[in-house]
Formats: sequence, C-alpha cells, structure tokens
Amino acid sequence: MLVRNFLIPYRRLELQSPLSPSEVRENLSRVVASKHWFGGGEPKDKLFEGTVSERSFAVQRIISYRNSFLPQIQCDFGPSDHGTKLTITMQPHWAGIVFMAVWFNLVGAAILSNCIDAFERHALGDIFGIPLGMLAFGVALTLGGFSPEAIKAERLLIALVRG
Repeated sequence: MLVRNFLIPYRRLELQSPLSPSEVRENLSRVVASKHWFGGGEPKDKLFEGTVSERSFAVQRIISYRNSFLPQIQCDFGPSDHGTKLTITMQPHWAGIVFMAVWFNLVGAAILSNCIDAFERHALGDIFGIPLGMLAFGVALTLGGFSPEAIKAERLLIALVRG
C-alpha cells in the first residue's frame, strides 16, 4: 500500500449526493466531452473528457498543457437512501505509472548498488548522492503532476454532484 499511495499516487473518494442517479448522470453529461485522441482541440464549454454511462463514468480534466500524471477518474454510482452514492478513484494514466515504475526500479537498483559499495568501503556518506536526488525528483514530479490536478477535479466533481 505504501508504494501505491507514496510513489504512485492514488485517491479514493466516497461521495453522497442528494440528486438522483439520473440527475447526477445529466449533470456530468453536460460537462463531459468525447475523448479527443490527436489534439482535436479542447471544447470551451466542457470541464472533462471521457465517457458517462448509466451507472459509471471514466473521465479526465481538460487542460491546456501536457501532464503525464493527470488523474484518470473512474466512478461507479447508484441509488442510496438519500440520493446517490458515488465511489470515485483517481490515479495517473497507466503509461505514467509504467514509466515511473521503471524509473523507481532503476533508481532503487542504483541506491542498492551504492549502499553495497559504501558498506564494503566503510564510507557510508557516499550513499547520499545522485540516486537519492533522482528518487526525490521522481517523487516530486509524480506528486506535483497528480496532486494539484486531483484536488481541482475533486472540487469540480463535488460541485457537480451536490447540485
């Protein structure tokens, strides 16, 4: 769980909406554009792109810049005693996850190699070098691309489902 929450960001929310499932679906449908694969231009009146179905949606925010860690948002929703219950998960695109998994494995191997070498030479101060900087950079890059966008998406979704 540490890897999923720290190195690969992940966010799970459970929301309760006073709206009915059909009203939630209508609100979302108004702000979700179809996915544009090759830079088809961002619709000016839409907040998200993706798909909305009867009891679920899979979207990402429409942004005007490149972000490999933009949260991919999946949600299942259905009726509850007081309206609609939504279970939302956000995580980076799978390509970003694969890239960072390779990055962290290579950096981890370099750190391990440096630790072994430092222990053999009795020079423990040598393990704090470039590999640890690369690890910190990878974590900052991942969290810096994901977290602010996840917060923005969460606020927009809460406003949409609360009516």
